[in-house]
Amino acid sequence: MEHRFLARVRRNGTFSARKRLAEAPEWLSMRQVAVVLGCSKSTVRKQIQLGLLKAPRSRKRLEREQLRVPSESVRKFLYFCERMRALLLYAPLVAPKRGNVLDRVKERGLPMPYRSIPKFMTVGDAAILLRCSRASVLRLIHSGHLIAIRITPYRWRVLRESFRGLRDVSRT
Repeated sequence: MEHRFLARVRRNGTFSARKRLAEAPEWLSMRQVAVVLGCSKSTVRKQIQLGLLKAPRSRKRLEREQLRVPSESVRKFLYFCERMRALLLYAPLVAPKRGNVLDRVKERGLPMPYRSIPKFMTVGDAAILLRCSRASVLRLIHSGHLIAIRITPYRWRVLRESFRGLRDVSRT
């Protein structure tokens, strides 16, 4: 199912689709199902492939794309969408954001006093100090949040001055 389709169901519900389905015949073509649901034919095709919509299959019909979907199957799918809508209204579509590494360090503070941090650190040492991955440290270097010197194309040394703004909240 397309994410946009779920978002539309989440916003509008299935009332208008149920109203259109009441006027529809017993068997619907893919185009008619798309009109009833308010989505594209490719979304209907995907829902059939996923098994959310039941359509009798025959090789000739699949090749010519003349699938017919019983209206009862569409009615069951709309019931499923209503239950999904209730779930989606309860739970957000995206996971809660953890925040970036520097925000977390500002909240928790550095694990050691600023003066005890070496003047130059490897990316791995900085990752241990910030309690994050090496890739996160490299992203912070490339975005300009950490000051570092490039030794070779793949080697960096992080300067202690990078953590100057974080020293006020560090645990001593």
